[in-house]
Amino acid sequence: MAFYSTTISTNNDLADIYYPKSSALNSGTYCFQIALLLQGALLDKSFYSDYASLVARYGLVVVVPNNLRPSPFNPTSPPNLVSQTSQIAPVLSQMAIENTKPTSPIAFVVDTQRLGLLGHSFGGAVGYRDYIYYQGDALDPNLRVTTVAVPEPSSNPPSAL
Repeated sequence: MAFYSTTISTNNDLADIYYPKSSALNSGTYCFQIALLLQGALLDKSFYSDYASLVARYGLVVVVPNNLRPSPFNPTSPPNLVSQTSQIAPVLSQMAIENTKPTSPIAFVVDTQRLGLLGHSFGGAVGYRDYIYYQGDALDPNLRVTTVAVPEPSSNPPSAL
């Protein structure tokens, strides 16, 4: 597993991108799905480094952007780190760029037609709410979106489901 940092060009969000590391990574035999991780409110992308690394080991390109936006409760306050599903389109655009840029560590290995949406706390609620209400209709109809809420990275997974 490896990662690098970049800026999402359409919205200027800083993002860390985690990806599976293999000696044959750019051999043309790999194609990794994107997983966008929507953070909990006020949490920096670095909080998720261990979790994003773990998910990337399963064969996903995990994008963890810092999304600064005005507070919905106090619009005059400075912007805060708050996830929103409007991050999906800019992340997909950036992944298309990264996938075709020869100098990118993930060049030619990203499946830009599939997106997994991970969320923690507020980010999980936002992703789940928007997917349930909109069923992905606001997105490209050819894009398959899956929404999963995950526990805090520091918590133990449930012993039974």
